[in-house]
Amino acid sequence: MNHAPSLHTDSPLDYDIKKHVVDDAIGLLNVNQERREKFIRERNELMAERMMNKKVQKMGVEEREKLRQQKLEERFNFERMRIN
Repeated sequence: MNHAPSLHTDSPLDYDIKKHVVDDAIGLLNVNQERREKFIRERNELMAERMMNKKVQKMGVEEREKLRQQKLEERFNFERMRIN
């Protein structure tokens, strides 16, 4: 698999194929403007909190595992929806 494919298009057919490949990849990643804005907002809030508290709160092993399981479940549900 080419890890750095060219996105240059030489013909309308080339453009159409590559456009659909990129659209499908973005769809599989479940990326959209709303999620992007939410991520940026949460990251900025966390940075502001760190600056104010001068502390970095670390998650415990149990909290990290619970979050991991939650994210996996969200991923599996998304994939199930896309398959059907």
